[in-house]
Amino acid sequence: MCVYFRCKKKKRKIHTPADTQPTRPPPSRGDKNFKGNFPVDLLLINADFIFLMTIINPFVTMKKIILTLALLGGVLINASAQKTDPGKFSLGLEAGVPVGSARNTSTFTIGGSLKYGFAVASKTSLTVSGGYIYFPYRGDVTSAVLGYAKTNSGEGYIPLKAGVKYFLCDLFYAEAQLGTTISTASGGGTWFAYAPGVGYRFDTHADLGLRYEGWAQSGFTKGQIAVRLAYSF
Repeated sequence: MCVYFRCKKKKRKIHTPADTQPTRPPPSRGDKNFKGNFPVDLLLINADFIFLMTIINPFVTMKKIILTLALLGGVLINASAQKTDPGKFSLGLEAGVPVGSARNTSTFTIGGSLKYGFAVASKTSLTVSGGYIYFPYRGDVTSAVLGYAKTNSGEGYIPLKAGVKYFLCDLFYAEAQLGTTISTASGGGTWFAYAPGVGYRFDTHADLGLRYEGWAQSGFTKGQIAVRLAYSF
């Protein structure tokens, strides 16, 4: 009598390429292929560093933590500042009508100025300027009227000012400046200068400004109402 046994065949496993390749862990922040979200990931990295330091060294002081956050803040501010407008120069031709005591000696003014402005907000800029304004004397002006020696046919002034410009809309702006004005005449001295004004910007390279500019010295006030046609670059 013969007994037959049926052997079960063992199934052979077929290896796929996916099985042969080792699995790679997800990229970490130290991996060069890691693409994070700056500055969020930068904040997380510094937070992890501070937490790790407090575990390793329990004597880490608050001063070190504040210093680390301050350095991080400086990096973020510097990165943000690189995206703002670097500033512009403007070269302007000026003409005006004398006011105050200047009406006794002149009938008009002429000059020019160089101004630099840089944005500190979306609508606000800080400005610094310097220039030269000439007041031609009238024919009947004498040294007695001026209060000092009359040495030529007119008097020049060098105004040096700093101020703030604010755009009311895309085209119109208001500006206020303070500073000093230096007389080029012998004995003319220096004057405290203030100049509120408004302006209209034609485009990114040209604007027209209107201002009242007053100069004060020892109880006397002189100045001008002037227009400035400028080209920015």
